[in-house]
Amino acid sequence: MPQENSRRKVKSHQQMIQALELRAAGASFRQIGEALSVSKPRAFRIVRKALDELVEHRHETAERVRQLELYRMDRIRLALDPKKSDPRVADSLIRISERVAELHGLDAPQRIEASGLDGGPIETEAKPDYSKLTLEEKLQLEALLNKTGVACALRMFKESELDLSKLSVDELRQMKTLYEKAEVGGPTLARS
Repeated sequence: MPQENSRRKVKSHQQMIQALELRAAGASFRQIGEALSVSKPRAFRIVRKALDELVEHRHETAERVRQLELYRMDRIRLALDPKKSDPRVADSLIRISERVAELHGLDAPQRIEASGLDGGPIETEAKPDYSKLTLEEKLQLEALLNKTGVACALRMFKESELDLSKLSVDELRQMKTLYEKAEVGGPTLARS
């Protein structure tokens, strides 16, 4: 029984190597399945497992190399430590400490999260400054926007909510003038 398990593992490993080679050469999963005498979904699973094992192996190898580097740095540091009063040796010890910190990830960049006013979301769209309009102009704009189908016009709305076909050319011009005064481009006033 143990020998059969071992044979299965060897065959599985050989399949993974062959599947990866075929995939690297540009073969489709259907073609890989045909070459390995398995179904297309099985070929996909074989390739995925091979890639997962490859990534895991690389992580393990990288960790071993990192540990070896840390060991070397520690040996060099211990050898130089008795001579640390020499400025050149002190400089070398500082560089060793910096390298060790780098290998441990101690100097990794900090994640900074930006936010808008009072911790809210960052606003990316320009909003009208209605304070630049007189009361009469606000009422005119309100009436025009209400006519386009926006319920409460002086609140935020999406340009796609406006049915500009309900406005005359003069009303569109008036609306555009009011938006320009509020220093916002306003809705696209092209008519179909």
